[in-house]
Amino acid sequence: MGSEDLDYIRLAVAEARKSKFEDTTPRPYVGVVVVKDGKIITTAHRGELGSGEHGEFTALERKLKDESVAGATVYTTLEPCTTRNHPKV
Repeated sequence: MGSEDLDYIRLAVAEARKSKFEDTTPRPYVGVVVVKDGKIITTAHRGELGSGEHGEFTALERKLKDESVAGATVYTTLEPCTTRNHPKV
């Protein structure tokens, strides 16, 4: 792991600290940084754009929905969910 990777991970942790919650149920803090060709193309955190929305969903489906993320690296503080409820894929 290189020093740039550590910088991106630290940024993901900083994003996670911004997480917002929709109720009093404990939820994980989640931060995401998406990097492509050595440049940050977006960052996100839980609840940033919508109540209850996961950080990886916000980054990939809301912020980058019209962009190709092929070849990008996603740095996240928690593994992305493998199952989603409709309409999230």
